[in-house]
This record gives sequence, structure tokens and C-alpha cells, in this order.
Amino acid sequence: MKNIFLMTLGLLILGACTKPITSWQQPGVSADQWSQDRAECNSWSRRQAEQDYAERPPSNNTDATDKGFRAFMSTYDVKLAQQDLMESCLRRLGYTPTEQKTEEK
Repeated sequence: MKNIFLMTLGLLILGACTKPITSWQQPGVSADQWSQDRAECNSWSRRQAEQDYAERPPSNNTDATDKGFRAFMSTYDVKLAQQDLMESCLRRLGYTPTEQKTEEK
């Protein structure tokens, strides 16, 4: 019962904290170049986020329920970090978002 409650709470938190999808643009860049840049930034950001996660110290908590919840939230943290890294990579390449991104809560 505690597992179900924690997972439901986690899903509610995730829903409240999502970022809207942002479109990116850079005048004069072809569709092929955009695809290549996006793929390179995606690959780099994923590797970097996973590396940063792997370098975190492990939790000493042995409670199975807590471990499951922490694993769930850690996965979410990695995805958010990857999204932030992806955005910074695209910005470094000169892309700008086409709409103002607003973060919820």
C-alpha cells in the first residue's frame, strides 16, 4: 500500500513539474544541419547526464519502498538534467527557442 501511495505521489509531482516542448531555430540552418546538430546534442547530453548520475554517491537506506521511490525519482532527475544539457548545447551552437519556455512550480 505504501508503494502505491509513493508511486502515485511521484507521478503527481512529475506531472506538475514538466516543461513544455520548445521549438528551436537558427536562421540559415538547413534541415539536415538541424538534424545533425540535434542528434549530436542529444547524444552528448544523454552521456553527460548518465555520467553525472553514475558519479552520485549511493544511498545507504535499505528500505525497499524507499529504494524504489528513489530509483524512480533518480530516473526523473536524469531526464531533467539531460533536457537542460540538451538546451545548453543547442544554445552553444547558436540556436534559440522560438517561444518563451515557462517552468511550472
